[in-house]
Amino acid sequence: MVSARGIDYGYFWIELRGDTDDIITDFENIRDNLVAALYGVWNHNKNGGDPCLVNRGYSRKMDGIWNAWVSDGISELGETLTMQLAEASELSELRLTCWSDFRYPIRVTMAPNRQKQQRVGVPAESVKDYTVRLMHEGRTVREIAVKGNHQRLNVLKFEKTMCDSAQIVVHTTNRHENAVIFEVRAY
Repeated sequence: MVSARGIDYGYFWIELRGDTDDIITDFENIRDNLVAALYGVWNHNKNGGDPCLVNRGYSRKMDGIWNAWVSDGISELGETLTMQLAEASELSELRLTCWSDFRYPIRVTMAPNRQKQQRVGVPAESVKDYTVRLMHEGRTVREIAVKGNHQRLNVLKFEKTMCDSAQIVVHTTNRHENAVIFEVRAY
């Protein structure tokens, strides 16, 4: 389980050499070392929606590969994507590129036959409500809540904040069953 403190419990495979009686008592140390070594941590993702692809720089599906994190549904607690920085840094801006499914045309015409081809309203796939937590040494140092989003590109600007990771917790989309984030850029 991923939380503000990192991985609280769950299953992972580690090959250890030496006395295995210490595995149970050494769980917190093993957990902390695993979290420190990870670039991205997530609680659920669909096959083909590997969160490590969020940093590739592509903001669309290409050759059948999602260059994105794709949640496997959205639980009551939300779905979390955590980006671990290589070292603590001061951030003042995050840019999240979400999915709006470009298979559907967007028309800027009043012609009735073109209007029929267009979906009405906000794209169902876009992330609607989410929270960003900037973390430093396991503590939340800044929290930004976004409600009612309908845009594909979300630019969050804030005062410079020293952090070593950023958690993105998606609470809802605009009617789609999965959350999709193609890219996260930190400045």
